[in-house]
Amino acid sequence: MQVNANLTAFRNSDGSFLYRYFGAGDTLYNAYLRMPDYMDTALLPFYAMQSYRFNMGEGESRSFHVKLVNTQNANLVLELEGFTDFVVARNGKLGDVLLAQPTTNGGPMPDTVGNCERQLMETAIYQGRVNYRNYIDSVRAALLGGFWAHLMNGAVTEKLFINYRNQRFNYTLYYYDRAGNLMTTVPPAVMNPL
Repeated sequence: MQVNANLTAFRNSDGSFLYRYFGAGDTLYNAYLRMPDYMDTALLPFYAMQSYRFNMGEGESRSFHVKLVNTQNANLVLELEGFTDFVVARNGKLGDVLLAQPTTNGGPMPDTVGNCERQLMETAIYQGRVNYRNYIDSVRAALLGGFWAHLMNGAVTEKLFINYRNQRFNYTLYYYDRAGNLMTTVPPAVMNPL
């Protein structure tokens, strides 16, 4: 059921509801709300939210409590527990100063919405992320492979030209004997380098 352009509600096989909201930048938010087993879902349109609160937990909370009141009979009240796949509150754990005991009883609320639809959706989201990573890796590999193939298959050829100009052109040869005495000198005009 489409509630508005960004919010869609789904009824799961176990009686729980999934509310899916697309926020800014197409960020997906999912919230699960479990109805009591005795509740006839045809009566849900007659209930309005009176209040809500986030449940206490350690560190980050992903659960909440909603109080619904029947619009036709104010004595009919539903108190429901819900869970999200995103953080709804950050908690600080306070201790009783005198007794050194935590002020809350127990830990975070256990997640009781464990239906097939939720498992299928979480599996699909995980598989989508894996497929996206594989796609990005394949695009990168194709781009790099095409780039290297373009460079190495003759599209770009390397040639190295080395040129050297000999700046030494006047050689005078001096011949000495074993005692270090100069024996003869050959002028540059007579000397031919190899």
